[in-house]
Amino acid sequence: ASSPPRVPMTCAAMGALAQGRWYVRAPVVTVISLLALDSAYGFAAADESELGAGWRGLRQLLENTTTVTRTTTRLADENFLCGEYRTPCEIVAKVPWGPDLWLSKQFSYGSDRSYTHRERGYFNRTACERDQPWMQIEYEGIWQGAGVAEAAEPTSLASIDVKSVWMTLWHREVCLEQVDGGLRCMQTQTAIKEVCPCNGWDWAPEMNRTDPRKRNVGMFCMPEAQCPVIHQLYHHHIHYLSYRADAKRVCILETSTDKTRGWAGFDKEPECYSKVVPALCRGQIARALGLRPGLPVALISAALASLA
Repeated sequence: ASSPPRVPMTCAAMGALAQGRWYVRAPVVTVISLLALDSAYGFAAADESELGAGWRGLRQLLENTTTVTRTTTRLADENFLCGEYRTPCEIVAKVPWGPDLWLSKQFSYGSDRSYTHRERGYFNRTACERDQPWMQIEYEGIWQGAGVAEAAEPTSLASIDVKSVWMTLWHREVCLEQVDGGLRCMQTQTAIKEVCPCNGWDWAPEMNRTDPRKRNVGMFCMPEAQCPVIHQLYHHHIHYLSYRADAKRVCILETSTDKTRGWAGFDKEPECYSKVVPALCRGQIARALGLRPGLPVALISAALASLA
C-alpha cells in the first residue's frame, strides 16, 4: 500500500483551505483538529515560510475591496434576527488520508443585544451525533443592527463586537479505531498548546476527572502571540454580516471582520438557519406569524410547534 503524502499541516494548511483546495467551514476548530491529526497520521511539519503563507491565506478569507451603499428606503430585518439557532452535525473539512472533521454549532441573538456562539469539534460522525466533542470554542459579544443595503434584493446589515472567547478541551488524546482493528491516537492537548501556548497554562483536563478544561483566552492567553489564531480572528474584533430574516429563520449571505466584505456578499448563496423556536426581538410573535392576536395560548403553542 502506498504511504500517505507529506501534507503540510498547522497554519499552512489554512492557506490551502483558504485557496479552495480543501473544503472548510470553521477555521479555528479545523486548524487545531489538523494539528491533532498530525500527531497520529505523520503529516509534515510546516516551516516558517509555510506558516506565513498559512496566515496570509487566513487573512484572505477576510479581505475584499467591494463597496456597499446603505439606504433607508426599507425597514431592516433587525427585529427578526433574535432567536436561538442550532445546526445538525456536518463535515467541515475533508482531510486526505485521515478522518473527516465534524462540527456542531449553536448561536443566539438576544433581545438585549447579547450574542453567543459555540462550535464543537469531533473526529467522526458517531461522536458528533452523540455530542461527545473533543474541543469547543465559544465567544460572546454584543450585536447591533446597521440598516439595509442597496442590492438586487434588499439585504439587512448588522455587526457583532466580540468581547470574550473561551476554549474547552475534553480529552488529552482521542483514539480512533482503524479498518484493520488498530488504533490511531490524536494528541489533542499538544495540538491546542501549539496554537495557543497561553503562557504555559495547562490545557489538559485534570487526571481521573471527566470535567473538561475551560479557559478564557483573554485572561490566560495574552499577549496576542500566546494564541494568535483566536486573537486575530475573534477576540475584540467586530464581525460584519449581511442577512435576511423572518420569525422562523435567518439567511446569512456573508460574515467577515472586514466591513467591505461582510456588508457586500450579496452575490453569494446564503446559509440559512432555522430558529429552535420562532422569535422576535420585540412585539407579538403571533402577529408576525399571521396568527390572530388573542388566540388561546394552547392554539398559538401548537402553531409554533408546527413551524419550528
